[in-house]
Amino acid sequence: MPKGRIFVTDGKIDCIVFSDEIPEGFHQGKTGKPNQDKVYVNNGVIDKLVYPDQIPEGFKIGRLYNTSTKNKIRVSNGIVEKFVYPDQIEPGYKIGGLTKGKKIVVNDGKRNIRVFQD
Repeated sequence: MPKGRIFVTDGKIDCIVFSDEIPEGFHQGKTGKPNQDKVYVNNGVIDKLVYPDQIPEGFKIGRLYNTSTKNKIRVSNGIVEKFVYPDQIEPGYKIGGLTKGKKIVVNDGKRNIRVFQD
């Protein structure tokens, strides 16, 4: 009787097997850093994580947007919530985020924006 699922790896591929027998060339465990050798690429709309020798046609190396919020603050105008630098608060925006209701994330092709949805 199998003891349940077992994580196995060959050093590049992680798999789950549901038996006591480990496939040839694999050993029990995980690779630990499956994305270590991958790079982010984008086509202006989609971000992907791929190996450098497998970049799809129409994609270039780099993220679509910067996900860092370091030194930024959350501001909201009651409908849209975003992170900006303190000296870049636009008129109509106040410090603090949307707190009530359902928020959705939309992407304008440059960055993610949280929008309040009724």
